Amino acid sequence: MDLLQQNWGWVTANPWGFATFVVLAFGAGWGAANLFYRERIELLKARAGSPDQQSTKASAPRTFQYVANGRHGPNLLAATTHDAFVGQELSLRADIPDNETLHVVLHGPPHAYLSDTSGAWHYNVVGVTNWVMSKYQDNTSSPVQHFNAESGRAELQLIFARAGNVRVEVFESDSSSASWSKDIRVYDKG
Repeated sequence: MDLLQQNWGWVTANPWGFATFVVLAFGAGWGAANLFYRERIELLKARAGSPDQQSTKASAPRTFQYVANGRHGPNLLAATTHDAFVGQELSLRADIPDNETLHVVLHGPPHAYLSDTSGAWHYNVVGVTNWVMSKYQDNTSSPVQHFNAESGRAELQLIFARAGNVRVEVFESDSSSASWSKDIRVYDKG
């Protein structure tokens, strides 16, 4: 404020120069904030635009939730998903209550032919949210892979590469036995 009082004579003599200075200073501040805080600003915009993504304790789920569709397509963990196609994009999505964990095990179809792809499924490593995956194990009887997540939203894109039956076992809250399980039938595109 002292700077403005000391230079009041110049401000009144050059109103357009002062206005230009104010605009440039504001633009430089805005540019710096945008450069350094862009990611945080986008998160705040997303939270402000969708009330279901509030970060308050009251909005955290109290039970494990598996919505019908995720960001990448039908949710493999939803009660409504029982069929899929080779090459179809699916979500592996769960909303996990505070202080809880989720463990998902996929058991896939074994190789039927020598020309079968090496993996029964694959996932996109870009955009994985809150999942930690074990190494894919391609056993002779049935390939298997483990997926672990902690409190909050967990999601990834999963694509089946081989037709057959996939067994999904879900262990909620550090349970030693499956809380629930289901079979997904994967069909060829043709």
